Amino acid sequence: MPKPRPANNPQISDRIVARYQAGASVREICQAEGISNSFVRKQLKRHGQSFGVLNRMLRQFGEKGQTIESFAAQVADRFHSGTTVDRLATEMQVTDYAVRRLLAAVGVQRFRLRDSIHDYSASDRKRITRLFKSGASVNEITAQTGVKRQLIIRILKEQGVPMRPPGPFCPPPTPQEVTQAVRLYERGLTAHQVAAKLQRSFSVICRLLKENGFDLRSRRGIKRKEIPATTRKLILRLHREGVPMRQIAPQVSVTEYYVVRTVREDAATRQTRPKRKK
Repeated sequence: MPKPRPANNPQISDRIVARYQAGASVREICQAEGISNSFVRKQLKRHGQSFGVLNRMLRQFGEKGQTIESFAAQVADRFHSGTTVDRLATEMQVTDYAVRRLLAAVGVQRFRLRDSIHDYSASDRKRITRLFKSGASVNEITAQTGVKRQLIIRILKEQGVPMRPPGPFCPPPTPQEVTQAVRLYERGLTAHQVAAKLQRSFSVICRLLKENGFDLRSRRGIKRKEIPATTRKLILRLHREGVPMRQIAPQVSVTEYYVVRTVREDAATRQTRPKRKK
């Protein structure tokens, strides 16, 4: 159902203009007043209000009576003094594209608008390196400093900091954990069991054991399940009678895998059995 179109009321028009000059968008005014988008735009045009992201930034952060050119010149001064486009966008709660359009309005060259690691001071780079070494992820550093993810990675590589694999940061194992892992593995526990006891990942335990000179035991060495001889005879008898393997499995209470394996082993035994001499 379309929103009602109110009559030309000076109080409504003044209220719309006041909300718009305070920084509210056309959509927010429509939701607050319960009126249509076209009516709000029509009233704003009658009072000489202009639209667009640059005008909205001017209304929110500019001074009264200030033009877009003068406001853009102030933002450009901050940009030339070392503040990056990313930081300006974070402070004004707009997109990078809006800040670039604002700076382009005062003649800032397009190639200069790209952020680089040279836009950040040595103290900023040291802070990013310190946060990463303390265990913070790249995304967490981005949220704290407002620096883009790609630039953080470039700064860390420039500082010679090795990148961690993706995932939560885990502190390196202590000497006590190394000794305990070696002792448990020598007792006969598997790497998975050692990892569960020490509350570490399987990959960390494997790397730790290999560094201490262990050749990891293969899981194939585990003895497979053996079924009783009576069950084997029953499987073979039903198979010779022509019963399908899928129906044999529920009758003898085993899985279809064991039925197939028993039949194949019996066939291989009969083929390799030497023939009797006449």
